[in-house]
Formats: sequence, structure tokens, C-alpha cells
Amino acid sequence: MSSTTREQEKITVMTTLLQGKITNGQAATTLKLSLRQIKRLKKAVRERGYEALIHQLKDRVSNHHIDEAIRNEALKKVKEEYSDFKPKFASEKLEENHQPQNKRFTKLDYLTEYKS
Repeated sequence: MSSTTREQEKITVMTTLLQGKITNGQAATTLKLSLRQIKRLKKAVRERGYEALIHQLKDRVSNHHIDEAIRNEALKKVKEEYSDFKPKFASEKLEENHQPQNKRFTKLDYLTEYKS
């Protein structure tokens, strides 16, 4: 798993901190984090290693991801039945008339994208 520049900077600073070369306050200033966050990260690194500094959802699908099939189904219904509606109203009508299993089915972002 590759790490970002920010994550590499955290690893470098935390290594220096754990070696005792800098204080918690200096690490907090360098990383632009609070002293409390530095203490939490320091504890996590001691318990789980440097993987604790890498975001836990990296290389995973977001919890808010909408399946492509659901998205396409919503766009298809909008195109067929609500093509002359504005995105907000089309979203309301989809929710009202087609009772989506998932509320995110009617997410305005996709409808706005379609209308553009």
C-alpha cells in the first residue's frame, strides 16, 4: 500500500518523536495537529506500528458509494419519465413514485450530472 506525502511526513515526524529527538509539542506544530491528536497517534503507533498512520479506508470503496446499476437505473427513470423536470423535483418524484430501496438512489449529484 503506497502512502501519500502527508502520511510519509507523519511517519518521519513520529519516528523522530518516538526516538525522543523532539517533543510532543514540536510534533504537533510540525504536523499541524493538536497535542491530544499527537498523543493518540503516538499510542496507536506503539500498539499497531506505522500502519496506524495510514488512513483506514485507503484502497477501499467509500461507505457512501452508490452501485453503478442503481445509479444507471435512476438516470434511466429520469430520462424516461422526468426529462423535463429540474434535478430537485426529479429527485422528489423518484423517491415518491418509485420507492427506492436506498435513499441515496435519488442523490441529486447524479441527476444534476445527467441534466448538464
